[in-house]
Formats: sequence, C-alpha cells, structure tokens
Amino acid sequence: MVEQYVNCKDVYKTRKFIKTLNLDEFIEKYVEISKMERYCSLCKNYGKSWECPPHTINVEDYWKHFNKIKIIAVKLDYDDNFRNKSYNHEELNYIMAL
Repeated sequence: MVEQYVNCKDVYKTRKFIKTLNLDEFIEKYVEISKMERYCSLCKNYGKSWECPPHTINVEDYWKHFNKIKIIAVKLDYDDNFRNKSYNHEELNYIMAL
C-alpha cells in the first residue's frame, strides 16, 4: 500500500476560465497545424488517441463547419508551502498519479 503524501484539497485551488472566440480569429491567432503536429510527434502517446495526430481527417476542413469555438481552461493555484517543499522521487510519482 502506498502511503498518502499529499491531501490535494489542502494544496491547491482551481480557477476556471472560459472564452468564446470566432473560429477564424482563433485559427489565425493561435493555430499552426504543421507546428502542432511536429511537437505532437515527439510525444510517447503520438497516434494512440483519437484526439491526437496523426488525424484521419483534415482538421482545418472539419473546423470550417463551425463559426465559434469555446475554450475552457482550468488553472491550479498551488499553496506556497506545497510549491516550495522538496519531494523525493517516490513522492513525486505519487503526486503525479493523483
């Protein structure tokens, strides 16, 4: 049995951010498909999930069916004591698996 090192309720709070953008604006400002696919290809999970490249469809053509995109992000604000503490390898593995 793994000893519990961290009670996450005590170490961070979440903040949610939601923004709706015109899809053309989103693509123009934030999307570089070829660059994204190069970075994705370096991941050990590349090609193992439906939402990751390589795609079986042309993503940009698919997006043309829509006018808007809603971006939802969640930020974890960690407690200073948690952020500043040093953790050993076993503790970090446990924390990352939560």
